[in-house]
Amino acid sequence: MPDNAITGVLNRLGKRTATRLTWTPARVCAFRNTHHVPVYKVGEREARGEMTPEEVSNALGVSVSKVRKMIKLKILPANQVCTGAPWLIKKDVLALKQVQQAITSTVSAPLTPDSKQQPLKLQ
Repeated sequence: MPDNAITGVLNRLGKRTATRLTWTPARVCAFRNTHHVPVYKVGEREARGEMTPEEVSNALGVSVSKVRKMIKLKILPANQVCTGAPWLIKKDVLALKQVQQAITSTVSAPLTPDSKQQPLKLQ
C-alpha cells in the first residue's frame, strides 16, 4: 500500500508510534526506511493479479456490498493483511463455480444468524 493508505489504516486501528504519536506519511516512510521495507510501486498489486472489492464489483457487474457479502460468507476467497486493511481478491478466483453461482443467484443468506427472525412483508 502507498504510505498515505498505510497511515490511514494505522490511525483507524488506533495504532501509535513507539513514542505514542499518531502516524503520518513521513513517519510511515521513516519506519519503512529503518526496517528496509520496500516502497509501494504503482501497478504492483495489479501485477500480482490482486483486485479490490470495488474492482471485483465492476468486473462481475454486481454491487460492492454483494462482493463484501460473498467474502463474509466465504464464497469469494479474499485476504486481508490485518483488520482494517483492504480486502484483496486474486483475479483467478472470479471464475470459481461458487462465485459464478452467487453472482447470478437472487437468493441471499439472511442478514442475521437468528433463525427466529421473520421477514418484514411490505405491501
